[in-house]
Amino acid sequence: MPHYHIMRFVLVPLCFTLLHAQENNKEENKEDFPSVVTKQDTVTIAGRKIDYKVTASTLSLKTAKDEDRASIFHVAYERIGMGDRHKRPILFAFNGGPGSSAVWLHMGALGPRIVPTTPDGTKTLPPPLTVKENPQSILDVADIVFIDPVSTGFSRAEGKTKADEFHGVNGDIRSVGDFIRRWVTENDRWASPKYLLGESYGGIRAAGLADHLQDEFGMSLNGVVLLSSLIDFRTLRSNVADDLSYSVFFPGLTATSHYH
Repeated sequence: MPHYHIMRFVLVPLCFTLLHAQENNKEENKEDFPSVVTKQDTVTIAGRKIDYKVTASTLSLKTAKDEDRASIFHVAYERIGMGDRHKRPILFAFNGGPGSSAVWLHMGALGPRIVPTTPDGTKTLPPPLTVKENPQSILDVADIVFIDPVSTGFSRAEGKTKADEFHGVNGDIRSVGDFIRRWVTENDRWASPKYLLGESYGGIRAAGLADHLQDEFGMSLNGVVLLSSLIDFRTLRSNVADDLSYSVFFPGLTATSHYH
């Protein structure tokens, strides 16, 4: 019998055995996974030592019957020793896609520690992989919560709720808005100045959230930051019959030319 036939008869039953074991341990592994992990650390920003607390956690969204419908993974950075935390600004940040977690903003731009890249910022460095302090982080002036929408990162639909309920524009806005409301309530930050930062498709999410948070929860935002945002696809598509994309690209091209 050829060797590949022998390996097939060995590996196929083994795969089914491992799959069965994985299913049996699924709930056990879920229980073993900590729902909240907190650590304190220090970073140097603008020449000053900044003490902070970082919390990686999941927050459950509930149905009207108080059943879990989704778990939202997030990482929150809060500066320590700032007195009245209610006066401390807080920024809720997310990437776009749709379908992207917040890892790019978190580990590539805003977090107190980021992954090193090439000088132009387009590529990560070869192994061994490391992280470094980010002197450009805004943690010195605002606390930051990085949000992974449902089906990105570690965020998932739960119970009988189907994931596609969160994948549309409105479902996405409602779920992220519900998360922000819950997080602000559970962490006693209603009095804090609140900002949103959305990258790419996150611009659509941020624009929708600004209206949703005000209308549904009476939560007024202090500002919205749109980073490389997408609001209108016409701004990205060059067309001889439509000058809009050329006009919005012009300031960026001018700034690039001036820099070089």
